[in-house]
Amino acid sequence: VIRQEGGGSAVMVGHAFGSWVARMTAVDYPQLVRGVVIAAAAAKAYPAGFAGAKELSEAVKKSGDPTLSDAERLTYLRANFFAPGSDASVWLKGSYPETDEAQFVAGRATPQSQWWGGGTAPLLDLQGALDPFKPRAMANEFKDEFGERATIVVIPNASHALIPEQPAAVVDAIVA
Repeated sequence: VIRQEGGGSAVMVGHAFGSWVARMTAVDYPQLVRGVVIAAAAAKAYPAGFAGAKELSEAVKKSGDPTLSDAERLTYLRANFFAPGSDASVWLKGSYPETDEAQFVAGRATPQSQWWGGGTAPLLDLQGALDPFKPRAMANEFKDEFGERATIVVIPNASHALIPEQPAAVVDAIVA
């Protein structure tokens, strides 16, 4: 797509699992990627004693489960993906369990070490200040691991949903 649409290099923007795809693209096609925006990525590994990993994995599945009522799905969305006061109902439509399963399969099939660093491209790590997938204890992990190649921007009043919660702040950070 990058070759066909522009022929130059692109800035890849990936939200959550999409950041894995963006980073892997930068690894596989470094000449086509001039930077990677990592929006609402989970921590590389949760800190010792972090008890919520299993619950977060369950919330991902339950929040997109079409067999559950909207009310039940909203409970998972509000608790795990959206900051207080944000409209979690925007994520009630557009969930596809087959896509979720494909992401889980891809995640298990590709070692994290292959995609984590995004090749040699500059990295912009956009974090929701209230994102349970990125505990505050892990907020600086990209900077700690990749130094000057990584820039971190924490967006207030946002959680894992990030983009529908604070679209202007996300755009401003990417443009800057």
